[in-house]
Amino acid sequence: MLKRQTINCYFALGAIHLLITIGFALVFGVSHPFFSHYKINQVIGVVIASIATAIPLYAIAGFLFVIGKENKKNLLRAAVYAGFIFTATLILLWSISYLLSTNGFPQSTWLIYILSNYPSAVFMNRIINLPDLRSPLMILTATSPGVGFVFGVFIRIINETSQKGGKIHG
Repeated sequence: MLKRQTINCYFALGAIHLLITIGFALVFGVSHPFFSHYKINQVIGVVIASIATAIPLYAIAGFLFVIGKENKKNLLRAAVYAGFIFTATLILLWSISYLLSTNGFPQSTWLIYILSNYPSAVFMNRIINLPDLRSPLMILTATSPGVGFVFGVFIRIINETSQKGGKIHG
C-alpha cells in the first residue's frame, strides 16, 4: 500500500512540476522575477529568492493534492518518500549538467537541468560568470519542488487531523 501511494505521489509531483513549469514559463519567459538580486560571485541571494518563489507554488499543489485523496493513511510518509526521490532525481540531473559543463562540453549543457527544474533554475539562463553557474549552492534549487510539496501535504494533513479529533481515516 505504501509503495503504491509513494508511486502515485511521485507521479503526481511530476505532473504538478510539469504544470508549474509550463505556467512559470508562460508568465515569466526565460527570466526569473528576482534575477535583479544577482551579483557576480554572490549567487546566494538569487538562490534563496528562487527557492522562496518555488516552495509556495509546490506547497499549494501539495495541499490541493491531499484534498483529492480519499485514503490519507500513510500519505505523509509516501509524500516524503516521493519528495526525496524527486529531489534525488533533480540532483542527479544537476550533477550530470555539472560534469558535462566542467569536462569540455559547452555551457548549454546546463539546459538539461534548467529545463528539468524550470521554476527554480530559470535564473541560471542569464548567469554569465562561469564560476557562479558552477557554484555548489545551485544544487539547493533542486530541493524546492520536493520540500514544497511535502510541506503542502503536511499542512493539509495537520488541518484535517485537527478537524477530525486527531485521527486520519483511510
